[in-house]
Amino acid sequence: MALVLGRRLEAQGVGSPFQRVELTTGYGDLPRAEAAVREVGAEIAAGGVPPELAPFVCGFAGYGNVSRGAQHVFDLLPHEVIEPSALAALVAAPDPPRDRLFKVVFEERHLVERADGAAFALQDYYDHPERYRSTFAGYAGALTVLVNAIFWTEAYPRLIELPWLAAQPAGALRLRVIGDISCDIEGAVACTVKATTPGVPAYVYDPKDGAVRDGVEGPGVAMMTTDCLPCELPREASESFTAALEPFVAAVAALDPARSFDAAEIPDPIRRATILWRGALTPDYAYLAEHLSP
Repeated sequence: MALVLGRRLEAQGVGSPFQRVELTTGYGDLPRAEAAVREVGAEIAAGGVPPELAPFVCGFAGYGNVSRGAQHVFDLLPHEVIEPSALAALVAAPDPPRDRLFKVVFEERHLVERADGAAFALQDYYDHPERYRSTFAGYAGALTVLVNAIFWTEAYPRLIELPWLAAQPAGALRLRVIGDISCDIEGAVACTVKATTPGVPAYVYDPKDGAVRDGVEGPGVAMMTTDCLPCELPREASESFTAALEPFVAAVAALDPARSFDAAEIPDPIRRATILWRGALTPDYAYLAEHLSP
């Protein structure tokens, strides 16, 4: 993500400390990658971000494990956490700080509102998303970077709509890069039209004509939509997965596959992660049936 940002800014004629960031695969392991991010942070703290980037605001949509992982890397940089309600005043400030970045985490209550004007209620939103409409456009224009890490289905409003993007005056959009970690094609971020790869991590989406250009050059917004990010740190990903799975190996090996899913003695974490049992979708994943060919 930092690499895409650095290259995108460079393509737009803006020099920044992010230009020195390499592909994650080039660092070999997580400690080296984190050290590189810290070096960028030290440069920002000492010399600031370019004036045309101030205030530099990174928004995180969602607050689950995926979002927290992305925030872990961001938090290596000098930053200040602000509430979404403070965004407008920050962007309007005549001389915003340049020696730090600003982090905003968006929860559901920031993303939508009831279409009938009633008060937001989280469970009601989960149960009846059709009652809600997106309000995220009111925040998106104040962001420099957006990291999307929310669960989304077609029942829910989108974060970024194509008409909103197309309506932004040329050169006036502060939003330089979107990192869509969720990578739902044409989902919460409508300009996520394909997945990228570690070798070609970005494309630019031009909302004026819908053109998609691999790389970081051209009008529009740069998109990082790599859907296999753990592959960029294979050792850490494998070690983490092994550590999480190891406590359950004996129980899984002892399972009786002849028993029903409800009757099988499956450890709860494995039960929640089991998509298929004896060739059929488990209850928590029954929704996937709609995506299967008849």
